Amino acid sequence: MPLMRNGSTLVIRADGIAEINANGLTGNPDTTLGRVSPSTPYSYRMRGTFTQVSGKAPRIELRPCEATFFKN
Repeated sequence: MPLMRNGSTLVIRADGIAEINANGLTGNPDTTLGRVSPSTPYSYRMRGTFTQVSGKAPRIELRPCEATFFKN
């Protein structure tokens, strides 16, 4: 399982199904859900699909968000 910054993980299966587990610490309260204090731990999951050239993964919890990926 590839480990990303702050202990987050990204797993893409052979069939293109992907799961992202994001973990870290918040920064600027103006850009956080609920305007929480800096350095507050956060975590959320995203699940999506990847093709040979792109991918999309909507967030499962918290506010709506969708990550979009493109191959260079």
